[in-house]
Amino acid sequence: MRVRQVQELDIPDLPQRLHAARKQSDMSLLAICRKLGVSSTYWYKLERGETSTINYDMLEKIAQVVDLGFEISTSLSPNSLTFTSQENGMDFSRLNWIKVVTPPKDYAYHWAYSLDEITKAMAGGAFNQPGMDPAIHQAKNEFTVFPLGFKDQGAEKPECGDLIVLTQRAKITHVVAVLDEAPYENGGWWNRYVKIVWWQPHLDWHKDLPHRSEILEFDVSVQKSIPYELEAFQSFHEVWDEKGGLKACQEHVKRKLIDMTP
Repeated sequence: MRVRQVQELDIPDLPQRLHAARKQSDMSLLAICRKLGVSSTYWYKLERGETSTINYDMLEKIAQVVDLGFEISTSLSPNSLTFTSQENGMDFSRLNWIKVVTPPKDYAYHWAYSLDEITKAMAGGAFNQPGMDPAIHQAKNEFTVFPLGFKDQGAEKPECGDLIVLTQRAKITHVVAVLDEAPYENGGWWNRYVKIVWWQPHLDWHKDLPHRSEILEFDVSVQKSIPYELEAFQSFHEVWDEKGGLKACQEHVKRKLIDMTP
């Protein structure tokens, strides 16, 4: 049995330090973001304190690009601040999103992100992206991790640690946790690295996967490849506003999926 230790470092004034560091830098915001490999949207979320966690490697990269006014302690492991929000795999308090996924046309696998497809992606170099967080590369050996594709807008919206319900053919196939801070582009698609926190790969997905309305207790109409917040749907509010809102919905989904887990 392995015991995994996770450390957290609290820097309450980090958003203010980031704002001041950007203003004092002789580089533009665009130049800073290019050096870091992140979007300006993500940077502004950091400055406004809208992102609750940041991994150690990203903080170290920022400190190399701009002056934060303090030194990054080398006593912390580079992975020590990574994935803190996903360590409890069945903690659904960050379940905020739903996304339709589909396999490419004429694809050999009938379901997107099936066990066969993920295995093939890993063997085909899906974890060889330039500048990849080393902790994500390491995590592929411990969890089921894969790049989740976004064809259209919205790849940058889910934050690191957020959970996304993946659905296809009106069934729930996966619940995944976002592992990275920002999307990367590959072949016309935008991708986020995610870790599966719930799935049933050995079931007959045609017959045995749950319908999404059975789990969510409301149904949705969504376009392919775009992530939607659960609270964006009127049908969500019609069902859940009187039952405790998003938190109650998250707990309900967790219980329903746990009941399905052998």
